[in-house]
Amino acid sequence: GKPYEAEQLYRKVEQDPYARPSLRGLLYASYADLYLRTGNQARAIASLKSAIEFADSKTERARFAFILGQLYQQNARYESSNQYFETCLKQKPSYELAFHARLNLLINEVREGNEPASIASKIQKLIDDPKNADYQSTMYYALAAIYLQQGAVEEAMAQFQNSLRAPNASNDQKAETYYQLAGLHFERQQYLPAKNYYDSTMALLAKEDGRRS
Repeated sequence: GKPYEAEQLYRKVEQDPYARPSLRGLLYASYADLYLRTGNQARAIASLKSAIEFADSKTERARFAFILGQLYQQNARYESSNQYFETCLKQKPSYELAFHARLNLLINEVREGNEPASIASKIQKLIDDPKNADYQSTMYYALAAIYLQQGAVEEAMAQFQNSLRAPNASNDQKAETYYQLAGLHFERQQYLPAKNYYDSTMALLAKEDGRRS
């Protein structure tokens, strides 16, 4: 809860001539985490780029690149987002991380205006693959986002419900899905279901999530 003091401690480590070089990648990743928690996304991005440069292993490099891909995606900078998701894949990460990198590349294609029907079909194939059973909630959420972008609200809401019903849905994923459903009902002036979905969102949101305020 004391970000200024934390940053000063990181600076001491960074300037310490006896600090192990192998820790530098994790140090810059820690800077990035601090900046994200304090809302300074630009500095977080710069720190993650340094973290990738100094990462001590492919596993670390893949993880930092994936987070960078997400940050650029949130800012609608899809070319840069794609670049870092591809960087993640080049490190040959775990199946789970590789899966999510590929899924995000498909989502970026839609947001860049490429053939949403074709991309929805690719995501449906991923859903049908038994190897991806643990990630169904995420895939249904991605499918819902595609339908929303096309203005197909009913279809989007149905896929959001599928996301909630999917086995192994994490609390973070459920919170995002409830939040989307709450917003859609609110836009339709359906205030009671909107309130219920917002209540469900609040019950599952991380404590540091800015949407709590």
